Amino acid sequence: KINLNLLISLFLKISMKLIFKNFIFIVNKYYMLINNRFVAIFITSLVIILSGCASNSHSVFYKQNLNSEEISKLSLLKTGKTPELIRSSDLDYDFRKLKSKHLEVIGLSAFNGNPHGEKELIDQAIKVGATHVLFYAKFVTAQQISSPLILPNGIGGFNTTTLSSQQMRYDQKAYFLAKRKEAPLVGIYPIDLTIEKKKEIGRNSGVMVWVVYEGTPAFYANILPDDIITEVNGKSILNEDSYLDLIKSIDFKLDGITFEILRDGKNIKFNVTE
Repeated sequence: KINLNLLISLFLKISMKLIFKNFIFIVNKYYMLINNRFVAIFITSLVIILSGCASNSHSVFYKQNLNSEEISKLSLLKTGKTPELIRSSDLDYDFRKLKSKHLEVIGLSAFNGNPHGEKELIDQAIKVGATHVLFYAKFVTAQQISSPLILPNGIGGFNTTTLSSQQMRYDQKAYFLAKRKEAPLVGIYPIDLTIEKKKEIGRNSGVMVWVVYEGTPAFYANILPDDIITEVNGKSILNEDSYLDLIKSIDFKLDGITFEILRDGKNIKFNVTE
């Protein structure tokens, strides 16, 4: 017996990639050779499967996050090794956790469609040299799709029938990461304040500590994620750009850094040295 649901699913996967004319030609060619309707369907399905296997949405929708110079500072996946896959139900929390362990994002993929398995994630990770993959998939909707199916009619011609299938659609996202070869000098990853955070703390200036890298001077000084940095060495911080510019101008190894931090409504000073 022919599994119509499987056949429909396979047809839909490749329908946007095969030219309609060529699809009919394939069916007709094999039908004329073997003169068997069901074997012709099987061969056509095989063609669809082989064509569909070439599509990996994690590759198609992949966006590189680092340039070649930045990638050279990472310890990439070694030949023959398998990347570690980490399924997440809370991307923000898990991403911050991995970043605190000195893992940096090489690139990411994001798309909505049929759920992809681990093989596609592993293939893309190997391609870009990622040692870890943090991925997330959330069901969005079941979409009903109708599509024409053309089959030999047994007398040298073709019949067309309309078949329906249900496509499960998921929002999917994956971060491809590798570990830094060297730890950050100070150990703070800052981000600009959101509008909500500005309202919460009652000020427009400053940066939020998004990640504290483990084992760095900031880590041992007990600066914490979500702390608000308002001053560095007595100079006010406007935003992320002003923070980074000021940090670059300081000889940290020689002088260290004094941070003015807002935490739970209180201003606290932290002296951070190498």
